[in-house]
Amino acid sequence: MLLLLRWFHFHQHDFASAAADCDLASADEHHHAHAHDHAHLPEQALGAMGLFAGLCVHTVVDGIALGAVLIGSAQGASLAGVGVFLAILLHKPLDALSIETVMGARGWSSTSRWTAGTVFALLCPLTAAAFYLGASALVPHDGLLPASLGFAAGAFICIALGDLLPEVQFQPRPAPTDATLLLGVGVAFALGWLEPAH
Repeated sequence: MLLLLRWFHFHQHDFASAAADCDLASADEHHHAHAHDHAHLPEQALGAMGLFAGLCVHTVVDGIALGAVLIGSAQGASLAGVGVFLAILLHKPLDALSIETVMGARGWSSTSRWTAGTVFALLCPLTAAAFYLGASALVPHDGLLPASLGFAAGAFICIALGDLLPEVQFQPRPAPTDATLLLGVGVAFALGWLEPAH
């Protein structure tokens, strides 16, 4: 997927050419361009509710991961729990700031922004607590931790592949980066062959 994103550029994060095209239009053409609501501007493409909903789904996955490592910590894997907790703790304020900023720019009232912030702040700990308390009753205990950690890891990889890695296309020389990526995938497969059978 990374190679497709780098070579075919279908996930574009650069809006400079669209803005330049709009700036080059004459006054009459520019007035006509306003009739189509400037859909090419990134500010118009993302609504506050879409951002809130997307980050809430991401936060639920964070809560599942946190609940899973809490179960793992009870089984003796406490260091992983500290790492997941710190990762969530350090990036959640930035997510909340994104929601607050977009809602403020869209003209939402302070009460609506405060309500959204409160819901967002409580979502991760409530999901973690619900997963920790309820999941062991639904799934056999020996398969719970691997299944839930696999789900959370898959969701985070999906987020990385869909949004973070497309930024790599802006690097000037793709060949060494692509070779390094392929080498890393090869090393991961080789390590899988070296693991002992369970």
